[in-house]
Amino acid sequence: MIKIKMIVLVFFLALMQIACSSGPTNEETKLLVTSELKKDFPTAWVVGTKVEGIIGNIVSNTMKATNIEIESIEIKQRGSFNEQEKYWPVKVQVKGSFQREFIGNRANEKVTFDKEADFRFSKDDYDNWKISLVEK
Repeated sequence: MIKIKMIVLVFFLALMQIACSSGPTNEETKLLVTSELKKDFPTAWVVGTKVEGIIGNIVSNTMKATNIEIESIEIKQRGSFNEQEKYWPVKVQVKGSFQREFIGNRANEKVTFDKEADFRFSKDDYDNWKISLVEK
């Protein structure tokens, strides 16, 4: 009887380890990436290149993306869980469009984008997903 209880306990612990060590599902990944991009669209994608320093601050405060539409998200690659920093890396291909806004003036033309991006997925203390874009 004790052997059966031990086997059940070990099996249960193994299942818990598997459940806790898996990253976001494909659906979760797509929803989280869409939500993150609509909330905090990368300035480098708006401008077309990465801008840093004082000029980067000026550009990010004067040029924004509005009317962001995500057309598709393809999951290209999933990495292993990073034990040290506690995240799952996921590489995605994102296609969509947006309009540029420069100091409150919106341009009429839609700008399309097709970007490969690396995201890091982690969980907060309440088991909710957090996501961050890895700037290159």
